[in-house]
Amino acid sequence: MIETTMITDPDVYAVGWLSRYCKALKCTRCPSSFILLTGMWAFSTLMGRRMSVVRNGYRLYPPISILLLGDSGVGKSHALRQARRLIETAVMTNEDMSHFLQMHATKFSPRGLSDAWKKHQQEDHPGFNKPLEGAVSANELKAILNKRSTGSENTPQWIIDVLEHDDMTDWTGYKGRTHVRAITVAMAFCSTLDDLYEIITVNEFTGGFMHRFLVVHETKKTAAAEVDIDWEVLNELAMEALEIRNNVIRMEVDRDASLDLDVLRNLAETRPRASRRLSGFWNRFDGIIAKLAMVRALSDGRSNVMRKDVEASRVLLEEYIYRSLVPLVEELGASPKMRELFAIADDLHAAGEEGILKSTLQKRMPAVSVSGQADLLSVMENCGLVYFNPRRDRGWRYKVDVRLT
Repeated sequence: MIETTMITDPDVYAVGWLSRYCKALKCTRCPSSFILLTGMWAFSTLMGRRMSVVRNGYRLYPPISILLLGDSGVGKSHALRQARRLIETAVMTNEDMSHFLQMHATKFSPRGLSDAWKKHQQEDHPGFNKPLEGAVSANELKAILNKRSTGSENTPQWIIDVLEHDDMTDWTGYKGRTHVRAITVAMAFCSTLDDLYEIITVNEFTGGFMHRFLVVHETKKTAAAEVDIDWEVLNELAMEALEIRNNVIRMEVDRDASLDLDVLRNLAETRPRASRRLSGFWNRFDGIIAKLAMVRALSDGRSNVMRKDVEASRVLLEEYIYRSLVPLVEELGASPKMRELFAIADDLHAAGEEGILKSTLQKRMPAVSVSGQADLLSVMENCGLVYFNPRRDRGWRYKVDVRLT
């Protein structure tokens, strides 16, 4: 079962600008983790390429990409929509952001985006002689990845390359060479778990997606009363983000913070792996934290990354985001039948002490014989997914008492 991220208190990470953003959108009933990550996406995107830190030979820029996972209606698209509006407000009211390119689409192709970006950097466009700063978002990741190939690279690999925040050249188009300078964009997508299983393989996810996107998973909205958003506050936040962008040019990492990052890198390299597929995550662990710490410092209006920024970023990444990442990777790598078993186990676990009637359980199972159903139950028990304690109740109807082992 994939755990929810459950960031009940965004202030575990959020300070300054991000804290005010989370409080402004608390009224939407969107899960706190969705609000926090969409705020991080909007804020870091507006910071663009203005500042950076160097870590392990890599130059890291603020823009953070996010992937919101959850059931339909839980508030993924709604949370993303508010962040997009804030970005639009900032870009439309500031002439210095005329080169900024925001793209939200129901679907796009890598070649289509590359062509649009190239045109944006031509002489008669506002992005001429400037890095490509911008935001790309879509409410349904499935619509983006359904068309799996373009030229010699598939769409997931193209997204991974874009998020390297470097120059990019495409030689596969019929027009010949398409070159885009200094791409510094952040991406934000939403998806249900079922759609994610259909559109991306475990190797694609762990080979690049997992390290370039912050991934959170939620299944329920918050219990807060839903009221109108105070747009005046969001407009003020948009202007405040631009002030931070203009005032902070050079970032520095304090000595203590740098030492803590070194310690985290050494611990990550020697840490026992819950799965071999998570090696890439731990190999980049300190780099991801360094980037999160930079965004946290900027949100607080500072140009220096401090030890407290590193620690808050570690807590966010390791104690919250990572908790749902491990089972997600395992389910992505599971066979369709094993994934069905995971889904049944989730239903049984949700039923708690009440259990599930045998007739209801049979309807939930794949269309197999009675003996086949018994085999499936046996497999689930042997795999340690659930513990079964069947008992007769009112004739041949059974209830199932379940506890996770």
